[in-house]
Amino acid sequence: MFFWVWEPRTATPVVSFEALRQRNIWVSNVNGVFVGIGMFLIFIALVILAEYPYAPGFGLNEFQMGLVSIPASLSMLALGPLWGRWVAARGPKPVMVVGFGVMALGGLGMAVFNSSILELIAFSIPALAGNVAVLIAMSNIIVLSVPPDELGVQTGMNQTFRNLGSAVGPVVAASVTASFMTTTTVAALVQGHSIMVPVPTYLIEGFRIVFLITTAVAVVGLLLSLALRNYRFLADGRPAGPGEASPTRAGEPPAPSGPSA
Repeated sequence: MFFWVWEPRTATPVVSFEALRQRNIWVSNVNGVFVGIGMFLIFIALVILAEYPYAPGFGLNEFQMGLVSIPASLSMLALGPLWGRWVAARGPKPVMVVGFGVMALGGLGMAVFNSSILELIAFSIPALAGNVAVLIAMSNIIVLSVPPDELGVQTGMNQTFRNLGSAVGPVVAASVTASFMTTTTVAALVQGHSIMVPVPTYLIEGFRIVFLITTAVAVVGLLLSLALRNYRFLADGRPAGPGEASPTRAGEPPAPSGPSA
C-alpha cells in the first residue's frame, strides 16, 4: 500500500502507473492472474485425482502421473510455435481469445468427463494448450503496447501478476477439494488380523467444482480479452495496428504508423 501511494509521487518512478492504466496493460495483467489461477487449478486437481489411492482417485504413482502429463506437455510444446505464427500473422488479441476459449472447453470437459484416466488425459490437452496460447499472446501484447524503455518494467509487472495467480490457484484447488471429503472404511491387516479402518476420502464433486472454476476463469478472461487493442508487427519489426498508431509513452503524441503486416 505504501508503494502504491508513494511511487506515483516520485520524480523518477520505477513503475509507470500511467502505463498500467493503459487498456492493453491492465487487461493483460488481470488476465495474467486468471491464467495463473487456471493453470494451477488444473495441475493441483489433476495430480490429486490421479494419485489418490481411494475412489474417486486412480491410485497412480509419481512415475505414472508423469506419463499421464506427457500428452498435454507435448501439445503445449507442439502448438507453441503455431500460436506464435498466428500472433505474427494476426496479432495477439485473437490468439488470446481463442486460447481462453480452448482452455474453457478443456476445463468443462474435465468437469463432465472424469470417470477414467483417459478422459482426464484427453481434456487436459486443450486445457493446457489453451493456457500456453494465452501466455504467448500476453507477452506479445506487452511488447507491442509499450515503448522500448518501459518494456522491462511492464513485462516484469505482468510476470508479477502471473505469479499472483499461480499462488492463488493451488490454494483454491486445495481448499475446494478438502471441502468435499468424507470418511470411508477400508480393510487393513494389523498383527495378522484384518480390521476395518476409517480413512478420509475425496468426493468427485470437489474436483468437478475445481474444473468448473477453471472454466469460469477462462470465460471471464476471454470476455476481458475482447477489450484489447490488436497491434501487429510490421515487416521491419516495428509494432503497428491497422488504423491505430504505434504505442508511445503515456502523454506523448502517437507516432505515425506504417502499413499493417
